Order: sequence, then C-alpha cells, then structure tokens
Amino acid sequence: MQKNYLSSKQAICTMILFVLGTSALISVNIDAEQDTWIAMIVSCAMSIPVILVYARVLSLFPEKNFYDIVEILIGKAGSKLIVLLITWYAIHLGAFVMSNFHLFISIVDLPNTPHFMILVPLLILAIYLAKSGLSTFGNWSIINLIIVSIVVIITAIACLKTADFSQLLPVFDHSISEICMSSYKIFTFPLAETVVFMSILGSVKSGTSPYRIYISGILLGTIILLLTILRNNISLGTQMLSSACFPSYTSTRVMSIGSFLTRIEGSISINFLLAGITKFTVCIFAASNGLAKLFGIKNPKMLIIPTCLLMLSVCCTSYTGIIEMFAFLNDSYYIYAIPFQLIIPLGIWIVAEIRTHRGKIQLKE
Repeated sequence: MQKNYLSSKQAICTMILFVLGTSALISVNIDAEQDTWIAMIVSCAMSIPVILVYARVLSLFPEKNFYDIVEILIGKAGSKLIVLLITWYAIHLGAFVMSNFHLFISIVDLPNTPHFMILVPLLILAIYLAKSGLSTFGNWSIINLIIVSIVVIITAIACLKTADFSQLLPVFDHSISEICMSSYKIFTFPLAETVVFMSILGSVKSGTSPYRIYISGILLGTIILLLTILRNNISLGTQMLSSACFPSYTSTRVMSIGSFLTRIEGSISINFLLAGITKFTVCIFAASNGLAKLFGIKNPKMLIIPTCLLMLSVCCTSYTGIIEMFAFLNDSYYIYAIPFQLIIPLGIWIVAEIRTHRGKIQLKE
C-alpha cells in the first residue's frame, strides 16, 4: 500500500461508495418514518464539524495515515492502545458488512446454502482488490460509482409510476427529539464510519486536500442516500418500510419500466454488491495498516489475507441471525461507535493542535 497512490477523484468516489455501502440495501435509520428525509439532512449537517476534525488532523500531517499520526503525537508505546482500538473498529465494521452479505443472500436467494460458501467469493474479490493496490481500487470505485448512480436514478424514475407522495405527509409529524435521535443514528451509521478513511488517506497524491475529499464524499453520498430514502418512502409507505428488512430491495420489487421490464430488484442487489465490496475493502486496508503498525511490519499487504480471515471469524461469531444484527444496529451501535467516531479522533485533534502550536512538531506545509 504505497503512499501517493489514490488521486483526489478516486478517493472521493471511494468515500461515496463507502457511505452507500450496506446503507444502499438495509437503509439508514427510519425511526422518523416519513420524516426520515429530514433526519438525513440533519445528520449530514451534524457530520460536517466532525469530518472537518478528521480532515484537519490529516492536513496537519501530510502523507501520514492516522496510525502514523498517533505514533508521532503520543509515541510508539503510548499509541498502541489507540491503534488497537481503531484497528478493531475496522475489523468489526468489515465483519458487519460481511454479515449483511450472507444474511441478504441467504434470505433472498439461497436460504439453504452455508454462509461460508456465500462469503468465499466476496473474500476472494476483496483480497484481489486489496492486493492490487489503492490505484486499482480507486479505478474500481470510479467505474462502480457510475453504475450505482445510474441504477439509483433509473429506479427513482421507475417508482414514479406507482408513487404515492402522500406517504411523505404529514411533514414534521415527529417531535424534534425523535428526529434528532434518528439523525444521530444516521450520523453514526453510515456517515461517521468514514473515520476509518483516516487510516488510508495518507496514501493519496501529494497536495490533495483531505477537506475536499471528506466534504465532497459526505455531501454526494448524502444526496444519493436521500434519493433512495424518498424513493423507498413513496413506493412502500411507512408501515411496509418499517417491516421490511431490506427496504431498497423491497421497493424495487413493485416497480416496472413500461410493460416489458419488471422484477428490477436485481439492480439493487448489484448496487449492494458493488458498494458493499468497496466498503469491505476499505475496512481491509484500514485494519491491515493498523495490524502492521501494531506488529512492526513494514508491508501491510502481507496481512491482507490474515485480516480477511479474522473478519470472517468475527462475522461468523457476532450474529446468529438478522434479528440480532438489526437489534445491535438500532439499539446499541450508536453508543458503541462513540469512542471510535468521536472521542478518539477529537482527542487526537486536540493533542495535535496543542503540540503543533507549541512548535514541538515540525509540519510539512
């Protein structure tokens, strides 16, 4: 994983797909029901100050990833715990994406197929992408973002035939506190999960602004998610939406284009596969970089396969079924994610500002 390997365009496309990731299929938090689109906009606004902190830390240390920065600020011994925590978060997030894959495929298409057999093709493709390097992975992201965007636009247009816009009414039917809580849950999943990008954005072309990458990635990702939220709401309605495990897939099952093209839900499966594999591969990069830092290994590529196997083991032992997975996501994840998404990055930012302003660290301008 060489430095200066991702272009700004590649990094932005990768972040957009990362934000879509599993959210393109299982949707964001919908506790606000028809007001979810409002919660999505509020969550985007909530995320801006946080991602500016992420970008600020990276901008203070050009061509350094998060693990390198922590080591510079705290020292090799003191940084081990923080590196371990962020590495664990990347591993657990990758395992969560894997769980989404095998649960979706086993429920929708292959109910009697062993989970291991479903996950093997995913692992092989992700390992290939990670082994190929960030440049190849960046090109993958550019091409797949075009495909994903086209599918979202086409399905949004197709749903207009049977759309019921009254499903978006009444606006602000939920209290401010309910909308804010839903917004916070959307913030933690998926917007603030981009904290793992701090582990790979040291490997971008010199002069690339982390602010541009983060702001563009979050805003464009939010726009696409907002479009899917509106599409799902006007297609299914709040009652059916709340009962569907995979709202995007369910909404496209009732769509048709003219009288000749029906059953277009396969397009959502394609979106999920492309965006999900991208998110999973980013987690592999972040986790293998962290493990390499922990064990003093200079070439993180050596740890890609062990990292994938570790994610597979976590995936197979974390959730017994889809109900347990959604219970964790809706009831616990927004608390579990606080140290990784907020406390640690904010703490590192404060230390970085103090030390750099005191002139104790020489920075590249």
